[in-house]
Amino acid sequence: LNVVPTPGIDLREKRWYRYIEDLVSKLAGGGPDAPEPFNALVVTNYAYHYAGKDKAQPIENLSVMPLYPSHRFPPELMSRIHASASNYAQIPDDRRMTSSQDLPQ
Repeated sequence: LNVVPTPGIDLREKRWYRYIEDLVSKLAGGGPDAPEPFNALVVTNYAYHYAGKDKAQPIENLSVMPLYPSHRFPPELMSRIHASASNYAQIPDDRRMTSSQDLPQ
């Protein structure tokens, strides 16, 4: 997403959350015999540019995993995806690379 951060408002009260909730409810399947057409939905909002010169607001994210997906992710994979989405705004401090010669080929 690319929406203005709204700190102090509960995630479930945010307009974009309600929109995603409505969208997912329309996609929801009818149970084991009619599975959902998706296996995961990960939504992030890290709109740092709205902060200007101030410190950016923390990332907002939402992961939706249907009860009856067509193809289920292994739980450890979904945990890794969620962790990546929660931390994607972080720039690693990798001081091992000191020149272009150190870059992987």
